[in-house]
Amino acid sequence: MTGFAINSATGALAQISRSPFTSDLVASSVAIEPSGRFLYTANVSDIIGFLIDPAQGSLTTLSDSPFAANAAPIYLAPDGEGRGLFAVNLLSSDVLQYAINPVSGAAEPVGPPIAAGAGPRAAVVDPSGRFLYVANADSSNVPGFLVDATAQVSPIQHSPFSASNSPHSIAVDPFGRFVYTAPTPVTYPPTRWTCSPGS
Repeated sequence: MTGFAINSATGALAQISRSPFTSDLVASSVAIEPSGRFLYTANVSDIIGFLIDPAQGSLTTLSDSPFAANAAPIYLAPDGEGRGLFAVNLLSSDVLQYAINPVSGAAEPVGPPIAAGAGPRAAVVDPSGRFLYVANADSSNVPGFLVDATAQVSPIQHSPFSASNSPHSIAVDPFGRFVYTAPTPVTYPPTRWTCSPGS
């Protein structure tokens, strides 16, 4: 895993000290929680966490890492408040929710796995931290979930939502009004939904 410093004036990239960093045999996804203190990678069978040096950007593996995951974690989606992390598991067709310890960065599983549908590839949490959406490539749909104040997850109304051409990625706009999925191959047009407040 290679890290770069970004020149704030020119945008130029410079490889940072000690980079590249060792993660695992196959790291399929990288996520940084909102405070910028911790970085996580999804690997073949687990999740590895790192402490980010705020001055140099170098990484140190967390002492409690790696963290257990279900079958083939392929994508990581942090919530918007730094409290939790969602891991999309391809082979078990589910999403595992983790609580992030704000001091140590340890990721602890919360509750049972969330059934996602066929062939989940990616997930996103809206800016409010209240809604989780998953892109299912094999079933060409997007299930949505409500994440309440106690971190309990439940399906939202009318979910799952139909998507075209096997969505492999998903994003929410910064204001939480629209959800977008991108199919594969990328020559197909993306799908857009409008988010209704409170549902």
